Amino acid sequence: MPEFKPFIGTRYANDIDPELVISPPYDVVDAQERKELAGRHVANAIKIELPDATDNDITGINDNYEYAQKLIQKWLDDKIIVDDDKPCFYVYKMSFKVKSGTNSGSVISTTGVLGALRAEEPGAGDILPHENTIKKAKTDRLDLLRATKTNISPIWGLSLTVKLSEILELNTQPDIVARDDDDVLHELWVVDGAEKISQISEIINSKTILIADGHHRYETAWAYRNEIRNSNGNLPGDHDYVLAYVVELNQEQIHLQAIHRLISGPISIMDLVTAVGKHYEILKFEGLQEDLLETMHLNKQNAIYTNEGIWLIHPKDELIKQSESDLETKWLEVALNDIPQAEINYQHGLNNVINRVINDEALAAILLNPVSIEQIKASSQARFRMPPKSTFFTPKPRTGMVFRRMI
Repeated sequence: MPEFKPFIGTRYANDIDPELVISPPYDVVDAQERKELAGRHVANAIKIELPDATDNDITGINDNYEYAQKLIQKWLDDKIIVDDDKPCFYVYKMSFKVKSGTNSGSVISTTGVLGALRAEEPGAGDILPHENTIKKAKTDRLDLLRATKTNISPIWGLSLTVKLSEILELNTQPDIVARDDDDVLHELWVVDGAEKISQISEIINSKTILIADGHHRYETAWAYRNEIRNSNGNLPGDHDYVLAYVVELNQEQIHLQAIHRLISGPISIMDLVTAVGKHYEILKFEGLQEDLLETMHLNKQNAIYTNEGIWLIHPKDELIKQSESDLETKWLEVALNDIPQAEINYQHGLNNVINRVINDEALAAILLNPVSIEQIKASSQARFRMPPKSTFFTPKPRTGMVFRRMI
């Protein structure tokens, strides 16, 4: 079973406005946003999440990772960040207003808990990746972890237990409150009482955990754990754990968006439509663009979006049989394998996708419906990994609500 335990968190001092220092996780921040965040406060979390020695907060250092390590120490020395007195859990709630659809205007939330999760060999125990990952270099996160010995941002785990959400309902005022640039309210409670800590540990340690977000950070934590164990005679320690945000896997707590596919490469629009037509029934969409996603959802269709037109697509029986799955991302993975000249990129958010196509940054987009909670549960029970980029969990926990130093 998983091992999830409290830890001594490192947090910004009470006199610092958290809205000036929190940041999105590193993998959704571009260069311009990093610049804006770094300009908000001398100790914005992005400076250690995506370190850049040219910021010159500390002179004489050219290596970004050493710079991050020195900067953390400087913040500690200056009491910008401080360690809590004892191991704690940190209940963390994110709330936002729905902007469109049938629930437009309503406020929904996700409540989970930050703790230290013992790392296991990926996929071998009771902490399971829920989807395959796209190969990319992990040396950046590993080099940062080696230098700072700090989990700067958490991975996101989904617990298959029940009633975790009830246990995390607290009647006290939060210790940290911040609203981010996307108008998401972030609230954090420090939990240090023995009874509540025992309740949280017991329920989370009783069931399998799925890695929802942060697969590469989890793999980095496992690699770092092995490095330290190989050098210290296989002794256990803080290096065996990773900062994790654990949420109960249920419809009320999890909010999913689709990750759409952007298609580029040496292929024409009609060649793409023809190639997709080998696996899907195709129908020209003649409705209003604002009704497209609802039409897709109601009819269980996907869509090819281009500057020359929109086509609705529905999988043929042979594609479903060949895929051995009810997942749209798996159907599309099989179909796109037959179009080797297609270059595939990934993008969430319909407006983001449309803008990429309109601005000729992509030839076309293939739009998908979000994966359902039931599909995630079924895949986990079968220990089946979804195709890469099947799910986009929203909103994202902010970096800087609490850090986990290996002290």
